[in-house]
Amino acid sequence: MKNAAGFPQELIDNFDWALIALSLYAGAFNIEIFRAGIEAIHKSIVEPAALLGYSKIAAFIYVMVPLAWRISLPALCNNLIELLKTTTLAYAIGVPELLYVSNQIWSDNINTFEMMNVLMVVYLILVGIVALAMHRWERALRLPGFGAAAR
Repeated sequence: MKNAAGFPQELIDNFDWALIALSLYAGAFNIEIFRAGIEAIHKSIVEPAALLGYSKIAAFIYVMVPLAWRISLPALCNNLIELLKTTTLAYAIGVPELLYVSNQIWSDNINTFEMMNVLMVVYLILVGIVALAMHRWERALRLPGFGAAAR
């Protein structure tokens, strides 16, 4: 494939590679977290669904998935925050993300200390916003008498 000037052009650019890599990285952890959430559900919670006439698939969808989601949500939130911090790895392949742009600014000016402080504050604010939003979501989904609060 060639661009307008006749030079070869990649089928997938750096941003797409970063998106694919970070999606696979986070997806693998998310699948494992959700699998552990499903395994954490005791048989005694699922058996009544079969007694009520649910098929195995219906019991999985309507009983196990909502409970597994609630069990897995704290770990999934931690993984989302980790993914937010991991996006700086896209800098290694030249994707213009926050660290990349900061590096360009401090390369043009000799203000490395100030830019690193700004970068730190921006990441702290982003992580704080995500953590606060996820905490509120967890509290909204909490079931009374179920989970760690019931012990």
